[in-house]
Amino acid sequence: MVSNVSEMFNKSLSRRFSGYGRGILPESVDNPNTEVQHKIIRVATRFFADVGYRRTNIADIALESGIGKGSIYLHFKNKKELFLSCQLAEKLAILPQLEAIEKLPKKIRLSAYLELALTFATSAPLTKALMSKPQDFAVIFEDPGLKSAAKEGHRYIAETFINPIVKNLDDTEQETLATVISMVITAIGYVPQAMFDATELKTETFIRILTKIIDQGTQNTAVFNQGET
Repeated sequence: MVSNVSEMFNKSLSRRFSGYGRGILPESVDNPNTEVQHKIIRVATRFFADVGYRRTNIADIALESGIGKGSIYLHFKNKKELFLSCQLAEKLAILPQLEAIEKLPKKIRLSAYLELALTFATSAPLTKALMSKPQDFAVIFEDPGLKSAAKEGHRYIAETFINPIVKNLDDTEQETLATVISMVITAIGYVPQAMFDATELKTETFIRILTKIIDQGTQNTAVFNQGET
């Protein structure tokens, strides 16, 4: 069972960072090494988002960060660990919002989560790059820890947002529904901005309408289930 978003992050990250021994994003902001790490991550995130994982060069990141190439490896074991740290930093930025959503009345949690997740998928630079240019991140998608980390995320969605409003489904069915919702959110990241521009549909309007469709569909799952033969 995943009791809250912090636990979900910890479980999924322990799988993604399995085998990496260095401290990722140390908590103490007074630590001067933390400032250096955050600067490296800011620069690296821009490179990864702009040119992809394969074409991002550690030497370029070091140069723009104002440090020597060797210094990067004092903070990150290799390029993959640096990339995962960039992902973590991007996702941690919405952690306070997720924690606030967990405290909302049960009936509106899913809607609030969907709006946040869809906004994140269409605006977070690294996440959007991952979805819109998967060929540039092939090595990341091959990460054996990715599947188990995704499963933790699906379980969190099921237990926190679906279970309180859809009681007629068992745990497996709720996780399946959570997986579908997660896939829809991910798929939205593949939609190029040009499509929004061509239809003159604002991203905010699109997110609001899609949120309502998914939320109402989830709450009506009981009806659909009972009507199946």
